[in-house]
Amino acid sequence: MSRRGLLLLAMLALAACGKSEPPAAPASDNAAAPPAAADIAATVEAAPTVAPLGSYRPLELQLGSELDVEGRVREARTTFAPDARVHLSVLGSAGDLPVRVKARWLDADDQLLGESGQLLEPGPASVLTFTLTQPQGWPPGRYRVELALNDLEVDQREFEVR
Repeated sequence: MSRRGLLLLAMLALAACGKSEPPAAPASDNAAAPPAAADIAATVEAAPTVAPLGSYRPLELQLGSELDVEGRVREARTTFAPDARVHLSVLGSAGDLPVRVKARWLDADDQLLGESGQLLEPGPASVLTFTLTQPQGWPPGRYRVELALNDLEVDQREFEVR
């Protein structure tokens, strides 16, 4: 699971705990009184609102340079030529709710190269395909594609251009 996903789960778990205020520290003549809650400034970043995922789950993610008639990668690979078209095929289980599936393509410096999404309506198992090309060719290096469901990153794949 991604760091963002783990952080979101941790924040949700903490919020669900519903802890009461901690007990007051024992008073002593040498200790200053603890600050009032109103005097404590805390910045808490709110968790993003995420639509429910329902029962849809990505089962298989593959990168490749060619697709078959169903939109699945013919031959999975992680290394590509500079002039290659890079496809990501996502085989998913049946879903009971609409879900927005998004692919984000990034370079080794986390610079966004491209992003596209598809709305997947409830229904049987599906194959979604995302493609990124570089008209001037890919510079040699490492890249990755992140897969998100309703803006929650659920998986990623790394690849290299040589």
